[in-house]
Amino acid sequence: EEGNVPILRKKIGEKEKTMIFSRTAGMTVKNIDTPKSRRRRFCLHDEDVITLAKWSKKIEEHYSARHGVKTPMDIEWAKDGRTGKLYIVQARPETVQSQMSPLEMVNYKLTKMNPPAPLITGNSVGQKILHGEVCLIRDVHDLASFRPGCILVSEITDPDWVPIMRQSAGIVTDHGGRTCHAAIVSRELGVPAIVGTEYGTEKLKDGQKVTLCCDGSDIGRVYEGSLDYKRVVTDLKDIPDIKTKIMLNLADPDSAFRWWRLPIDGIGLARRDIPD
Repeated sequence: EEGNVPILRKKIGEKEKTMIFSRTAGMTVKNIDTPKSRRRRFCLHDEDVITLAKWSKKIEEHYSARHGVKTPMDIEWAKDGRTGKLYIVQARPETVQSQMSPLEMVNYKLTKMNPPAPLITGNSVGQKILHGEVCLIRDVHDLASFRPGCILVSEITDPDWVPIMRQSAGIVTDHGGRTCHAAIVSRELGVPAIVGTEYGTEKLKDGQKVTLCCDGSDIGRVYEGSLDYKRVVTDLKDIPDIKTKIMLNLADPDSAFRWWRLPIDGIGLARRDIPD
C-alpha cells in the first residue's frame, strides 16, 4: 500500500559467481568470479524492492479477480545490467505453499536433544528431515550417473539439472541463496534443499549415508549417518473457540510466516538484544 515500506530485513549474499553471455562456440552463458567490489553491494536498491512488491501485488490481484478466488502467484523478474530497468519475465500460480492444508501443521524434529556437530550447514529450503545416500554430481556431463532417490550434492544447479532434481530425495549445493535456481525448483518440487553450504562437494562423499535436516529453522544441516527424528502432525480442525484471545510472541520475525497457520489472534515480536 502507498506509504508503507514492506522491507523487513536486508542481507548481502555471497555472489561468488556471475553468469554472463559467452562467445565460446556451443556455450550461451558462462560463470565468472564476481569482483569483490560487486560482492559487497546489494543487487537491488530499496526503490527496486518496493517497485517489485507493488507489481507483485497487482499481478496477484489481477489473477485472483480473473479466477474468482485468491490466487497466490509465483513471479520471476529480471533487472537489466546496463539500463537498470526492471522486468517481470514470468508469473504463474504458486503450487507449493498455497496447496498446504490450513487444517493441519506438520513439523519435523530430531529426537536427540544434543545431536552431533553437522558436517555442513547452509540456507534451509522447505521443511523435512530425511535419511539418504549422497550422489555427488560435479558437472552437467555427469547427470546420467545420478542415482534416483539419492541426495543430490553439487556446486550449483541450472535448468539442465531439473530431470535429476525431480528424482532426488533432497538437494545440497555449495553456492546460492534462497532465490537461486536450486531453491526455486526444490520449492516447486516439494523437495527439501540446503543451499549455499560452501563446502558440500568437498566434505560430503559419494555414497555416504547422511541425515538432511530442514526442521523449519533458517539453517539447514547435514549430519553423518542416520539420526532419529519424529514427524508431528497437529490437527487444527477441532480446536474450539474460546473467549480469551490467544497471541503468540516470537523472537524470529521469519518464523511468523510459518506459525500464522495456528488458530491465534495475532503474532508479535518479543526480543531483547543484550550487548556484550
